[in-house]
Amino acid sequence: MLDKHVWRFQLAKSNAACRYAGAQALSRVLNACTRAPVNVEETSPLYAGRVRSLLRQSNTHDLSLIVHALAHLQLRDDELLIDVARELQNKLRKCKVLEASMIANAYARLGFAEQTLFGQLIPSFVEKNAHRFEMKDLTQVLNAYAKLQLRSTAVFSALSSRCIDQADHMDCFAVSIVLNAHARLMIMDLPLFQRMADKLRACAHTCTLQAHVMCSMLIRSLEARRDSQRVKH
Repeated sequence: MLDKHVWRFQLAKSNAACRYAGAQALSRVLNACTRAPVNVEETSPLYAGRVRSLLRQSNTHDLSLIVHALAHLQLRDDELLIDVARELQNKLRKCKVLEASMIANAYARLGFAEQTLFGQLIPSFVEKNAHRFEMKDLTQVLNAYAKLQLRSTAVFSALSSRCIDQADHMDCFAVSIVLNAHARLMIMDLPLFQRMADKLRACAHTCTLQAHVMCSMLIRSLEARRDSQRVKH
């Protein structure tokens, strides 16, 4: 690991070269800032300010790393995030699943529910690519919608069967994220809940007590809501 003197020297060099940085260099420097053991208050805003001028040159990999870094550094610029979403209108369909889930997660961490991104682009991407989602992708996208309080039945329905398919690869923490997302948005999915309950019983001896208790509480809460709805009907 580089010591702090080397970090400061490298960051100073990066600051001087910012105006010449391309999209890849931009994403690398911003992500380095997230790991830096020294103050990056000069470097991170400097490079974040250059993002807009390089959007057209940035591919989906660059954009996913850039917004991930901005979220980690808590550098929220609403106009920039809108511009990134606009750029993704022509690029998201070529995106890898991991990149799309990183983008959704980053916007959620910044607390910015960009309408086009979450209302059109991600739902369309999910419907076409749900079969390629892995466990981490599922939890990041579902949690992003829950965190932003966006009730998208299109996204949750499209990912339901994939969550069931991937249940064997989930630990209790992942199960709790899936259940919590449904609970927060009051989305009922009985086949999914049953599969998550089965998974919870199967991993009871290996998961942490905290995760197990959280999952159990969520399942009971969801079952209570289901029963309440049955009574009303």
